[in-house]
Amino acid sequence: MTEGPVMPPLVGRRLGDYTVEAVVGRGGMATVYRARDQRLGRAVALKVLAPQLAHDDRFRDRFVRESRMVASIDHPNIIPVYEAGERDDLLFIAMRYVEGNDMRKLVQSEGPLPVGRANPLFAQIASALDAAHAHGLVHRDVKPANILVTRSDHVYLTDFGLTKSSSAEAGLTSHGHFMGTPRYVAPEQIRGLPVDGRSDLYAFACVVYEALAGQPPFQRDTELALLYAHVSHDPPPLTPYRPDLPHAVNAVITRALAKSPGERFETCQAFVSALRDAISGGAGDPASASPSYPPVPQGSSSYPPVPPGSSSYPPDRARSPVSPVSPVSPGPAGSRPQGSYPPVTPSSFPPGTRPPVSHPSGSVPAESRPPVSHPFAGPPQDPTQGAVQGVVQGAVQGYGSYPPGSPHSQATVASPASRGQRRGLPLGPLIGGLAVLVSIAVAAALLLTRGGDAAATWLTYPGSTAAPFTMSYPSAWGEAKTNADQWMIASPSLEEFNALFAVPGNTDWSKVNPIISAHPDQATGVFAQVSNTLSTADSPMELQESLGPALPGVTTYYGVPTPTTVGARPAFRIEGVLSDPQQAGRLDFIAYLVRQGDTGTTVLITFFCPAGRFDRSNIDHMVNTITFMS
Repeated sequence: MTEGPVMPPLVGRRLGDYTVEAVVGRGGMATVYRARDQRLGRAVALKVLAPQLAHDDRFRDRFVRESRMVASIDHPNIIPVYEAGERDDLLFIAMRYVEGNDMRKLVQSEGPLPVGRANPLFAQIASALDAAHAHGLVHRDVKPANILVTRSDHVYLTDFGLTKSSSAEAGLTSHGHFMGTPRYVAPEQIRGLPVDGRSDLYAFACVVYEALAGQPPFQRDTELALLYAHVSHDPPPLTPYRPDLPHAVNAVITRALAKSPGERFETCQAFVSALRDAISGGAGDPASASPSYPPVPQGSSSYPPVPPGSSSYPPDRARSPVSPVSPVSPGPAGSRPQGSYPPVTPSSFPPGTRPPVSHPSGSVPAESRPPVSHPFAGPPQDPTQGAVQGVVQGAVQGYGSYPPGSPHSQATVASPASRGQRRGLPLGPLIGGLAVLVSIAVAAALLLTRGGDAAATWLTYPGSTAAPFTMSYPSAWGEAKTNADQWMIASPSLEEFNALFAVPGNTDWSKVNPIISAHPDQATGVFAQVSNTLSTADSPMELQESLGPALPGVTTYYGVPTPTTVGARPAFRIEGVLSDPQQAGRLDFIAYLVRQGDTGTTVLITFFCPAGRFDRSNIDHMVNTITFMS
């Protein structure tokens, strides 16, 4: 379980020499404010880290040391850091306040960037990353949201205060928090292996792909499947999304996104140069022999490359060109170069958790999106029907990520001659085998929907605006209550727990504590609502941070969120404990955060009971009966 202090309200207050004026953005590890430097009278961006991080002595010391190291890098594309320090038990960084958008908002608002605009942006990002790597720093979270673009298209790379030195070995912080964003994270970082500048290059290549295609190279319904794709799947070619680009671009992107760090480009600027050459029809060579890494600048025999100011850094764009060869087209989907890294066997991915490809709304024009496969159009009324459909469609469902109309998306049809050469299979055994599979599916569906208590009787919640789904629940809980369009709740002690859950963060447990202690069988139920503040697109840490304030009392967690599906929709399952701040009562909870179609909202479904008294078979049954109304 993890528990930590809550970020205090800072707007209108003073933190050190800075008066906080407004919230600019929130993330999993920090909140960014616009503030006023009282000494110099200038606006600054004040990044204040989550309070629990300040209680880790190693993190605090490294944070201050490396933030000062970043401040010492004088580079036009790295956000200037004015100060890094600690005040009132909060770690903060004061940086230049930049007017403009980040690259994420830029692509969302304008779509795939034209080459003429994209190339100068890429060159600035690459130069900033190479400069950081020359100083021994690895960013570890390169993503569009950390790339600021001014109105004049000047780029600032930010969030260097959360970097690690190139000697760092783990992909986790000392708290066990995963560092990186799943859409852009390198395979070695996922597996907790040593990272260096090539890990940033991989993330940068994902950013480049998204800027040119309008969406990142890997998209899946769950975070677990997304991480698995980074480790084991090849990226789809870029040109089906951008037919105006030459096919040589695909080979450059494939090399930059190689699973093995040793197969990538030696520097970010080498990648950008090869990409520019491929686009212009030059002599870029994505398939040349992989150079040794770390890169050794001209005239130097050591790494990191010598700092700015020497004759060999930053890398000169007029450096010796890579020997030209014919562009190499990417291999078939699912393949990658021999010896790729890290090695992954099929058994390393949990069975049944590889979902179809998903695509966020608005990321790509509808006519150019890759095909999305679904187990079925909607939850079936008859559970056995869904099981049978799952067996049949699971046998033919693909996991490709190619746009419709591209050569990769066409089915292969055997010629009449080749069909004639195939040996016919006996029809009887095939029919018999299919019948066995259908029987197994029907039996499994019946077992799943029956739940663990065959004698239990059930009521059905009919659905509402507040909780847009139908669901069976124990009749012992009585009639569910829907509070206008805000939330629903069902419980044997309906009024008491309705009052508790009605107020997020409620600290008044006086009415429910006697029930929890004297009548624990009456202290159970389900609470559900539609939330605009929770998002299944967030990282696990961000999910936990945002869920806590939505529930009563003090929230602690068992482990990390688990990807799952509810009502055929992607979801996360989070388990933990809700505690009375006065330590008088506790409730175990299991919460499901379900993505609500393309509306940008999330449905929160929370089951609760006294500590140690969950009937998991009943909860599984209730979850299995959930059917969303739209």
